[in-house]
Amino acid sequence: MFCGEIISNLDELEVYKTEWNQLLLQSNKSFFLSWEWVSTWWEFFGKNSLLFVIVVKDANGQLVGVAPLKIAPRKIFGVVPVRMVEFIGYGSPVSPEYLDFIVSGQNREEIVAEIVSALIENKRSWDILVLSDVDENSPVLPLLRRRLSEKNVIVWQRAFNVCPYLKLPSTWNELLNSYSHSMRGSIRATRRKLESSCAVRFTLVEDITYLPQAFERAACLHYLSRQKRGERGSFSKEDYLAFHLKLSQIIAHKGWLYLAFLAIDERPVAFRYGFLYEQKYYDYQTGYDPQFERYRVGWATLGYIMEDLITRSVGEYDFLRGGHEYKWRWAKEFRRTLLFCSFQHNPASLSLYAWWRVKEGIKRLLFPCKAEVPYEKDQGIVCYR
Repeated sequence: MFCGEIISNLDELEVYKTEWNQLLLQSNKSFFLSWEWVSTWWEFFGKNSLLFVIVVKDANGQLVGVAPLKIAPRKIFGVVPVRMVEFIGYGSPVSPEYLDFIVSGQNREEIVAEIVSALIENKRSWDILVLSDVDENSPVLPLLRRRLSEKNVIVWQRAFNVCPYLKLPSTWNELLNSYSHSMRGSIRATRRKLESSCAVRFTLVEDITYLPQAFERAACLHYLSRQKRGERGSFSKEDYLAFHLKLSQIIAHKGWLYLAFLAIDERPVAFRYGFLYEQKYYDYQTGYDPQFERYRVGWATLGYIMEDLITRSVGEYDFLRGGHEYKWRWAKEFRRTLLFCSFQHNPASLSLYAWWRVKEGIKRLLFPCKAEVPYEKDQGIVCYR
């Protein structure tokens, strides 16, 4: 009924790009699984990996499943070589969230079984399956875990990242009224002080001809805000900046780009960069000029963006990974992502499995992890056989 095929050439895969995005809308709708993100990522970061995308078609030749994977060479202890099957996007500076298999809601179990069969039939090509940043509520994950366990491999998973988010109401006042008195006061006082002291302008970059100049300014603000912590920031990496500039030029035509600046006296002093996809905003990167910290320009920018998103009827503001304190002041809920691994019974794979278990045990014993979710304990590791 279903037929799986492994594609190792981007040109061969490109014929599926329209069906790929259509299938994505029927599954988890993650922006980081869109054809635009995946193909651009491969262009900039895929040169040291082998494309290993599994596509599944039904009896009519229609695309019903995609496993967006690659095989990357790694080394244990910097010496022992292993071949890891990973999501496209993993192990790079851009670090996307909500990665998964793209699978039709109908016949999901049979489609996942076909993907697992393709993995096992080609097990001589890889040693370890490492799937990062999978939503813990993924309907695919339990099926994948069960099917792999039936193939006599070790399956292991652990909590990986926390992603706070906020469901946006229909009006700005409704959002303000959902917060405590002190939070409402903070939001209003920040904006009042800023607007009474300065000539303030909140703008979105919508003309793609200005994107190179806009990203140059965003990179500068990002660097300035990180410099005070002794960091250089992600935009200091040439490939990181080039990737996002190319991606933004592609997705701007689709209305998926959201690059916002806050200017004081026509001088950009803060920005937030993210993606609008299926009525959801992914808050990806930010920065501000510390010279204007007294006006809390970063905090003010968040408020302006949320107000603008509400006018656009966007339903959710996703802060993405990291339980930073400021996120919890705005966010009301969170998602957790998981790291899922499968180890074959060969020396390289088993050695890495043993090393990871020992390393995690020592780390948790000597350096207890502070929970990223307020008042919640660390979730730990689960191992299946």
